[in-house]
Amino acid sequence: MIDTLNFSYEYKDGCMTTKEEMVKNLEKVTKIYYPTGASSFSAKFKDYKISVGDSRLKLTGSITKQVFGNNFQTLSRPQLIDGIGELSEHLNFDVSRCKVHRIDVSTNWKMDHSPPAYFDSLGQDYYGNWTRQPSFTNRASLYWNINGTKVSREKLCYDKTVWAKDKGIKIPKEFKDLNLFRYENRLMSTNVVSTIIDKLKPLVKHLFEKDIYILLIKEWKHQWDTIEKIKKLNFKLKPMKESEMQQLIIARCIDAIGEEEYGNLIQQMKAFKVFKFPSQYTRFRKNINRIRERNSVIDNPLLEELEIKIGDVEVYYS
Repeated sequence: MIDTLNFSYEYKDGCMTTKEEMVKNLEKVTKIYYPTGASSFSAKFKDYKISVGDSRLKLTGSITKQVFGNNFQTLSRPQLIDGIGELSEHLNFDVSRCKVHRIDVSTNWKMDHSPPAYFDSLGQDYYGNWTRQPSFTNRASLYWNINGTKVSREKLCYDKTVWAKDKGIKIPKEFKDLNLFRYENRLMSTNVVSTIIDKLKPLVKHLFEKDIYILLIKEWKHQWDTIEKIKKLNFKLKPMKESEMQQLIIARCIDAIGEEEYGNLIQQMKAFKVFKFPSQYTRFRKNINRIRERNSVIDNPLLEELEIKIGDVEVYYS
């Protein structure tokens, strides 16, 4: 389940005293000079970029690509341990002691239809501090970001095949010509990782523990569950009260403009300060959701397929 895994180590405890000692274990090393007079060394091992500075070792990359050579496959906990062991052997240093800065938890599913076909079934987040937004550079992806100046959390769905083709990445034979739907939950800071796994200083070795690995997967599933799931609208005219007809029209209008425009409308309302208090936007969205739910009684087969695929969380617990 873990894909991107970034971490670092501060030189101390007599383990590594100088950057030169670490560089001895690397291949194809490049030295980088800075205007301040300082310097660092850069190297790469499979997918990982390795930076060795005056006081810190830093590694950034995908542990899934490190193990498999691609991230179309899903990494298990034992495979994660093996991948970290290979890195440690290459560096002649116990990488499990490094401090974690970012974890992306993700997997892919083979779907009946092209992934973007499912996006209109995925609405806003139930928590108002998340913003739903499409990627305007790539219509085959959909993001939810935590509001704020610095993005520390993000979740997204996208067409894995389109992503690979756009980046010129070779698609493994067994995944070619498939409708691959990918869902990721990105924990993009040490503080966020610390909160999720309940460790004051999250280390790579903590991820080896089954209980903590399960916490990451449960958080991945929890973030999926907080995304509003949109059913199909039952716009059937019949004798009803005037208030019921008004609510049906509201539901029909939201359905007609689509989730992207509805999300943009909410953001514009906030920009123009339509309501005085932030809580009013949350209450407004909840009221709209209730109206849509009351008038959405037709099953959504696209949503049902998604929920079946994503709902089987325990398969990833090993």
